[in-house]
Amino acid sequence: MLLLDELWYGNVNFEGHTAGDKEYKKETKKLWELSEKFMPMLNDEQKKAFNTLNDQQLSVYALSEKDAFIYGVRFGVEFILDVFCNTELNFS
Repeated sequence: MLLLDELWYGNVNFEGHTAGDKEYKKETKKLWELSEKFMPMLNDEQKKAFNTLNDQQLSVYALSEKDAFIYGVRFGVEFILDVFCNTELNFS
């Protein structure tokens, strides 16, 4: 099936897709281990504040990832148009 068909039928899902390289997995594991060591040092109020901070950081990260994805798609389209149509556009 063509990619546009896949998009139309909702078969393309980027949510939860992460980099699969070893460095990413290693760094994620370190982050998890540090968090597991850190949480017992906090009282309930501090844990709540820490979790709120983490949630906010994840929200900012998600927005950043979305923006990077959109920029990448636009760049790719611009690249293809330039190669095949010799058309100079600026989607960024």
